[in-house]
Amino acid sequence: TATTEIYPLSLHDALPIFGRAVEFRRQHKLGVYKKARLGNTFRWELQDMGYSDKFVELATEGLIVYITRKADA
Repeated sequence: TATTEIYPLSLHDALPIFGRAVEFRRQHKLGVYKKARLGNTFRWELQDMGYSDKFVELATEGLIVYITRKADA
């Protein structure tokens, strides 16, 4: 399917990384630069796992939006 072509690995494979990033956010106060650093680390781990560039971009953007909203809540 088209989804399989865009996302060669399942989202389930990325969840542990997302969970670690969210937990890191809970334990640390993140300013703009630390959020960017966390986003870059998340991006690089997904790339190392073999995810497509499109998936990596969307997942990283989602993470940054999520941790930013959680910080404001």
